Amino acid sequence: PRVGFMYAASIPVSPGVDLDSFYRDQKDSEMDVFQYSLNGRSGKFYMGKNNKILVVPDEKLKIEPALGTISDAPASTIVSFTITTEDGIRYVFKERELSKIAAYGETSLFLNKYHVTGWYISDIVAPFKTDSIHFTYDLHNNSYTSRTPELTVTDPMASNKILQNSSKFIDVYTVSPRVRKIDFPDNSSVNFIYDTKSRCDFYSEQALRWIEVENGQQKKAFLLDYEYSTPLGFVSYRQPCSGDARNNRLMLRQITEYTKQGQAAPTIYEYEKDIM
Repeated sequence: PRVGFMYAASIPVSPGVDLDSFYRDQKDSEMDVFQYSLNGRSGKFYMGKNNKILVVPDEKLKIEPALGTISDAPASTIVSFTITTEDGIRYVFKERELSKIAAYGETSLFLNKYHVTGWYISDIVAPFKTDSIHFTYDLHNNSYTSRTPELTVTDPMASNKILQNSSKFIDVYTVSPRVRKIDFPDNSSVNFIYDTKSRCDFYSEQALRWIEVENGQQKKAFLLDYEYSTPLGFVSYRQPCSGDARNNRLMLRQITEYTKQGQAAPTIYEYEKDIM
């Protein structure tokens, strides 16, 4: 299971015949770039062979990976990340997104098996662990088709040997966390309820329909309504799907708040078309 740059041998000064292995994904020649986003801050970092972290640009963050065995993605070993900010707040990312590229007739070590491709936030912990916010997710299966570019690689150490691969389509399968609930230290919570009907632009997805906020005896909810942007204009979200999914784009139309006192006036969103 220990494949990838973290566990690969050092890249030779003159790679020579290794170029073919790099090209066919039989060897990993580059460090992975990790991206993070938390509480309005974002950036990227690299993880070296010694598991040390380099944050770019430099930030006052402590990033700690936890390594171990992942039963549903045995080719990956990073179980979670914990990021501590300068004020002592810990952000724990341990809900994992899995992805698999399905391909046939290829020799890459990374095809046809699940890898971890994202870590979602699970807890925000105050300094000295006095309070915490917890996130609960449901797992959601998805798939899509992607196209690989045509690449040409020459090996200067082997008489400029040319390696060429025609562009092709590949199937990508994902298992992604979808947030269901957020629990706060004052016993309040936020629930996310998704529609039962599939989206017309992404058949394996459902749109977020309700957001419920509970705080003791008080409760309010927000209903989200949508429409689709199509080449012929905007069409209703509720009507049956028709035409090519690639020609539909889901757009937020309005948000309506409901409380014990009744229904508030909706907030309506307007869009302009054909703006370049």
